[in-house]
Amino acid sequence: ILDCEVVTLHTPLYREGQDKTYHMADVDFFEKLKPGALFCNASRGEVVDEAALRAAVDAGQLRGVVLDVWENEPAIDLDTLKRADLATPHIAGYSYDGKIAGTRMVYEAACEFLGVSPDWDARAAMGPADVPNIAYDAAGAGTDESILLDIVKQVYAIETDDAAMRMAHSEPDSQSRAKAFDRLRKEYPRRREFANTEVTVRNGTETIHNTLAGLGFATPTH
Repeated sequence: ILDCEVVTLHTPLYREGQDKTYHMADVDFFEKLKPGALFCNASRGEVVDEAALRAAVDAGQLRGVVLDVWENEPAIDLDTLKRADLATPHIAGYSYDGKIAGTRMVYEAACEFLGVSPDWDARAAMGPADVPNIAYDAAGAGTDESILLDIVKQVYAIETDDAAMRMAHSEPDSQSRAKAFDRLRKEYPRRREFANTEVTVRNGTETIHNTLAGLGFATPTH
């Protein structure tokens, strides 16, 4: 894992015990990463020692940092925020689909506890996709990477969340910034998952097709 070009964390937070993950990504962790790696944390903020992360960025050990979770939420460290290339307010699991799935799980557990048959159709609550179809002509559209980025941003432009995060943390005092962090989460806009969008790419490479499928998009056989 430490030799990978991209390392992304999705572990639970355990502060004690044999499988403790608190500050799992520490100075030693970052020193062992492949130089120039991209690092992403979408698990829990305290899994990363942010002082060690900042030092790794300053030393040029990391080529890019993406953070969705932070130590001491909602009062996050501005110095860590400044070093992140993409920053979001703990909303990686906040897709509309995820919220419906969580609601369904709670509903079904409640029905089981009460001894009643569930009759709520979660699929009907989903509604139609915001972007049901994308037809893309890759001829002369640029590199595979730029084409993939263009397609992804039509469904979810993460830069919007990043900009809102940085704007919220321009507040003058820590209490206001903490409230702004919570507000970004509570008022998070509707976001659908890639699986709801069918993408058809003409004149595209096999790499584009396979990557879109790997990201979860519906991709017709070609």
